[in-house]
Formats: sequence, C-alpha cells, structure tokens
Amino acid sequence: MTIQDLFGFLSLITEYCLYLYVFSKIRSKRLSIKFILIYVVLEVISTLLLSGAVSVILIPIKLYFLSLKVLKENKNRAFFYSSYTFSFCFTFINFFDLLFQDFTPGKFWNRNFTIIWFITILLTFLVHEILFKFIKIDFSALLDNDHFIAEKIFKPINRTFKIAVLVIILVHILEIAVGRDTISQYTQSLVFSYTFLIISVLIFLNNRIVAYKEELMRREKAEQFRRLTLYTREVEEMYQTVRGFKHDYKNMLISLEDSIRGGDINDIRYLFHEILMRANVTLSEGENIDDLSFLENPALKSLLYHKIVAARQDGVDVTIEIKQPIEGVNMDLLDFVRLISVLVDNGVEAAKDSLTPKLTIAMLYEQKQHIIYVKNSKSAGLVPINRIFQKGYSTKGANRGTGLFSVKEIVDKYQKTSMETEQTEDSFTQVVFIGG
Repeated sequence: MTIQDLFGFLSLITEYCLYLYVFSKIRSKRLSIKFILIYVVLEVISTLLLSGAVSVILIPIKLYFLSLKVLKENKNRAFFYSSYTFSFCFTFINFFDLLFQDFTPGKFWNRNFTIIWFITILLTFLVHEILFKFIKIDFSALLDNDHFIAEKIFKPINRTFKIAVLVIILVHILEIAVGRDTISQYTQSLVFSYTFLIISVLIFLNNRIVAYKEELMRREKAEQFRRLTLYTREVEEMYQTVRGFKHDYKNMLISLEDSIRGGDINDIRYLFHEILMRANVTLSEGENIDDLSFLENPALKSLLYHKIVAARQDGVDVTIEIKQPIEGVNMDLLDFVRLISVLVDNGVEAAKDSLTPKLTIAMLYEQKQHIIYVKNSKSAGLVPINRIFQKGYSTKGANRGTGLFSVKEIVDKYQKTSMETEQTEDSFTQVVFIGG
C-alpha cells in the first residue's frame, strides 16, 4: 500500500466521521450505535458500487431517512439536520480544496491529492468548531416541539436549504457529466456564495433561538399571571366560605345554647355531631394551604397552589410545610420557579404510580441557606440515580427526560447551590440547598 492509498483510506474514514460529527453537534444529542453503523455501511456500499463523486450526492438522502426511521425525528428536524450537515461539509471541503488548487502547483496537487483531501477534511472540522464557539448557538432548543420552532425557524431555513442542496446536486451532476475531476468554475462560484450562506444561516438561527427563549419567558410570565389570578380568585372564595362558616356556626351555637338550657340531650347530641361533621369537611378541603402565605413571591405561591389542587384531584395526598417566611432566595426568580415546578411535577407523576400516592413539599431557612424538600411515594423498585439527570433519560418513555436535566443545569449555575437525592424501595426524595 502506497502513502497515497493510505491517505485515501484515512480520508474516506475521516469524511464519514466528519458528517457524523457535524450531524451530532447540531442535533445536540449523541448518535445511537445503530445509526452510526447503518450510516457507515450505506456509505461503504455506495462508495463500492458508485464512484466517490456520485456517492457524495446521496449523503443528504441517507441522513434524512435514517433520521426519520432510526432516530424517530420529525420531518422538519430530520431535513434540517441532514441538509445542514451536507451543505456545511460539502461547502467547506471544496472551499479548502479550491484554496489548495489556487496556491499550489498543479503537479504537486495531482501527486498529493489524497493527502490534500485529508487536510481539507481536518480543516472543515476545525472551522466547524470555531464557528460554534464564536456564535454559541443553543441547538438543544430545536428539540422542543413548539409552533415557534416549526414556523419561525425550521420553515424559512428548510426552504433555503431545499434550494441550496438541489443546486449543489445539480451542479455536481453537471460536473460528472462533463468529466470534471477537479473543482470547476461552477463549483467555485457556489463555494464562495455558500460559505456566506452557511454563516448567514447560523447567525439567523442564533437570533431566532434567542427570540424563541424570549418568547418562552413571555409565556411563562403570562402563565404566572394566570395562576396568580386563579390563586386570588380561590383565596376570595375561601374567604367567602369562612364568612359563611362563621355565620352558620354562630347560629348553630346559639341553637346549642338553647338546647343546653332546655336540657334536651338528643338535640344537643345532634347539633354537636353536625358541627363536628361540617368542621371536618370544611377543614379537609383547605388542609395545609394556609402555609403558602409564608411565600413572599405571588407567582410561586399561585404556582404551588395550582399544582397542589391538581395533584389532590388526581388522588395524591399532598402535604405542604412552610412555617417561616421564604424570601430573599439567592436565585433568579424564573430559575427558582422552574426548579420547584419540575420537582413537584416529577413528584406527582411518580406518586400517582404508587399504591398510596403521597407527596410532601417543605421549605425552610436555616444556617443561612434556603432548603427545598420534595418527597414522593413511588412504585416499588429503585431508579438509576446516576442517569436520571441525563438529558433524554426518562422512565416514562420517548421524548421525555428534560425536566431533571434542566434542574441540574439550574443548580449548576449557582456556586452556593447544591442538590441531594435519596431513595428507598417506595419513596424518592430531592433536597435542594440554596446558599445566601
């Protein structure tokens, strides 16, 4: 095997790795072994049956269908991942190849073609990393199945890539038809324009994702206002209930006093049991809700009230313990609300699967730190604590597993914040310590 053959083989393997690497980076999730193996096998088969020049135009088609069938992505994401990967890799490999042709003697380029090909692939790796670090795009936001993502991001970008990929394929087929072995004038024109196109798409994508996150914050504030309105209305109804309670019991106590004076023991017994029965029903309806008055922030107060009522309607026995004012928490309000929301939601979901659904929520302040305690019952058995905070992992099936991952991200943002997780066969406990 000559040095050219060796570099030809290395270049082929490295190019496979490049496409897979770029694909996984924009997907912001690791590719499954099944996906990688099927892709490599298809690439090897197409390279053996077809020439390398013909095989390359099949790459976006292979990536698209593997995304749909193996990764179970929706069509918008599958097309974006495959078309972006192909356009980026094809453009920059040819871009660097063009530079080598322009700045090296023709004989040198022909003798060292496979070595230059290998170098262009490595340079494409490098450019991709530099662009990612410079623009800092949060591709994980694209995993959300949101109308904004579909309409304001995928629709315009995918329309652009449909044209871009089609033009690349047509020009490439034209070059093959006329027998061009090196970059032609058509490709030269495309390479420079597509370089700016890729960078423009990345900038547009970053701006759209930032706008999406701002939209999520706006929705969260609107939801907080809705919950606050609900809470205020419920408090008003509870106040009216208490007023009615006081009025009814005043009349019943007057009747009891008259019965005591008259010595009617049967009437006294009846009124006594009636009072106890009503008191039990009335008090059980609002058990522990008054502890929410210790929460300083109305948004958090309304959120917890809404979730407690919903959980009790689902048959979960909820206990909330807040015996001192909770204020001045050293954490951004949206992060604090999001953290508690996820912990409570996860606790309720797990509790509903247990034989005796129970959830305990406690908040306290001691030793200069706020402590958030959430304990829930669960079905028998242990869950892998080392995996529950990984993105995408869930015991509830596919397209889940982002909640505790986001909790870990929030906790990691704050230096004086930590989290402990404990479990037994039938219970699960999360404790968050927020330092001052």
